[in-house]
Amino acid sequence: MTFEETVHHRRSIRNYKKQSIDSEKVKKCIEIATLSPNSSNMQLWEFYHITDSKTLTSLSTYCFNQNAAKTAQQMVVFVTRQDLYKQRSRKMLEFETQNILKNSPTERHASRIKQRKLYYGKAMPFIYSRCFGFFGLIRMILVISLAFSGQFTIR
Repeated sequence: MTFEETVHHRRSIRNYKKQSIDSEKVKKCIEIATLSPNSSNMQLWEFYHITDSKTLTSLSTYCFNQNAAKTAQQMVVFVTRQDLYKQRSRKMLEFETQNILKNSPTERHASRIKQRKLYYGKAMPFIYSRCFGFFGLIRMILVISLAFSGQFTIR
């Protein structure tokens, strides 16, 4: 079946069989999922592979006791961690700086590093800090307008 055929013929499973699931395959899928593109390469997420039956029972409550949650032998919980934005911004700035020094022409080092410092050192912390509500919208508009004015690029 092609991907399109699969999408057209998919169905939602609401009850799972008592058949065991290979945890190593699940872990491999999680590893592959971590390679997915994300905003500015910040990786503000964590994955938790839950196999403990007591924890699964507890989690099913938070899933409104749906059969899919109640009968699952394992779950993968995705958690966003916006509280890590400062740490991740610093790490990305360090990574980008080293990458520029290693792979860019020497004459472009200063301008590229300046651009990354502006982006990861100023814009990203500005966007992620208290991002909800009216002030978050103003911040986002300001950052997008700076990007369009050529001050820095959104990646």
